[in-house]
Amino acid sequence: MITYDLILDRQHLIGADRFTVAANANETLSLRFDFDRHWRRFDSKAAVFRNSDGEYYIIEIKQNRVQVPWEVLKKTGFFELSLIGYEE
Repeated sequence: MITYDLILDRQHLIGADRFTVAANANETLSLRFDFDRHWRRFDSKAAVFRNSDGEYYIIEIKQNRVQVPWEVLKKTGFFELSLIGYEE
């Protein structure tokens, strides 16, 4: 398992440089987030992934971690990551 650390400073995602992962790397990549104080007001957070086919996958962030879905990694090419905070 590879864990990639990302820092959230307000709406800026830091540490999101490009990195390479093999296609079909199921359950091999997780992301760990360090949220700044501006994110504390949200009860929950979610990661929104978009794969190279333009398909979206929303995964709840638990304990500041999320596993990248296999549906995102099954395709070669880039994927995109966005984060949202929400109140229950």
